Amino acid sequence: MLSKSRTSPKDVFVHLLMIGTLYASVISFIALWFQYINYYFPDVLDYAGALPGAARSAMATLIIVFPVFLFLSHLLQNEFKAHAEKSKSRLRKWLLSFTLFVAAIVIIVDLVTLIQSFLAGELTSRFLLKNLIVLIVTGVIFGYYLRQLRKEKSALSKRERVFVWAVSISVICSVAFGFFIVGSPATQRVVQLDQERIWNLQTLQSQIVFYYQQKGVLPETLALLRDDISGFVPPHDPESGEAYEYQKADELSFMLCADFKIENMVSSKVSSRYISSFDNWDHGVGYTCFTRTIDPELYPVRER
Repeated sequence: MLSKSRTSPKDVFVHLLMIGTLYASVISFIALWFQYINYYFPDVLDYAGALPGAARSAMATLIIVFPVFLFLSHLLQNEFKAHAEKSKSRLRKWLLSFTLFVAAIVIIVDLVTLIQSFLAGELTSRFLLKNLIVLIVTGVIFGYYLRQLRKEKSALSKRERVFVWAVSISVICSVAFGFFIVGSPATQRVVQLDQERIWNLQTLQSQIVFYYQQKGVLPETLALLRDDISGFVPPHDPESGEAYEYQKADELSFMLCADFKIENMVSSKVSSRYISSFDNWDHGVGYTCFTRTIDPELYPVRER
């Protein structure tokens, strides 16, 4: 039996943090691949589809947490080389056994879900791929740590080193591939600016219709929409700070214009990849105007 002195507070901290970062890395890796599957195998019943925000969150977690996991694993291996008895500590055995338990439960639940869906006739390509991802990841973890728990020598074998490198490369490639889905930080900045422009135009459109319903005429300029009581101030372009162009076409029609930096068409691959598309605000790259005509029956002038 190992003495209590062999398990220091530092050992407890490193082991717990290592296991915690392992779980976080695994969950993020699976979540990231789920988003890839959602993107390449869309389902008409899945209204959310691929969520760039979820992919970004998983990528950010892997970028920070996975290297910490590798560092702590390397730190423990060095500790085992210096103090071989620590590789047989109760703390390590309990944590590895708990990890095996969690992995086994996930594998069993995954297989039960797969069989249940098969019996219900609900098998789809993306469902099978998601189950396959979970099965492969948890199976790899189960096999690796079962070997670690059983083996006599604490040092990593040549085969285990190759395995660690293969896992590390797969994580790096998965994160790198994510930039093709969510876009680079520069692209995301452009997307956010364009979405801000669309939201501003929507706000202006609503205020113009409200102005028409209250006064019976369209405003001559956007400055007339300013309301000191409600606090409304016509928004400006978030990048240039210039006012949006507004033109009154006739008594019921008007145009709102803005300069966009990225395409947002329903048929565009860029739109499905980066932007939440608005059917009546589709635009290409560059200066775009949107014509709106008020239907007096839908938006009647309010009686005084």
